[in-house]
Amino acid sequence: MTLLISVLIILGAVSTAVNMVAAMVKRICNGIEKRLLKKGQLIKTQLPF
Repeated sequence: MTLLISVLIILGAVSTAVNMVAAMVKRICNGIEKRLLKKGQLIKTQLPF
């Protein structure tokens, strides 16, 4: 039983870490995109997502 609880705790920690990294990547990409749009160096294209 304790093994199952340990595995669930580890999975929760990994899931949280993945979500944190994804959020940081999103923030960084949005910041870069805003800077390039201000400079006029980025052409907006239609993306499927």
